[in-house]
Amino acid sequence: MSYGVSERILGERNSGQLALGGIVLLLLLPLVLPPFQTTLLAETLIFAVFATAFNLLYGYTGLLSFGHAMFVAMSGYTVAKVVTVVAPALGFPDCSGARPCS
Repeated sequence: MSYGVSERILGERNSGQLALGGIVLLLLLPLVLPPFQTTLLAETLIFAVFATAFNLLYGYTGLLSFGHAMFVAMSGYTVAKVVTVVAPALGFPDCSGARPCS
């Protein structure tokens, strides 16, 4: 229920142009911003995609399950743990994320 706010503000003609301008802006921002702001922007966009998926899933179906996320989180944690333990034994530099790779 948007109550037609975007249609009243933007009109039908300008909404496509505004979306295209936003996409171009998001593609060019990493070239201008420092690394911290780029990382923050990426995390914000990831959370926006998650919130959109949550809204679609729960809003239209009324069903929500995070069971599949458990497997993704478990595999990500396992890979991170294996890399931090096995990489030094194989002669790779320590790239844990806390400091730059040496």
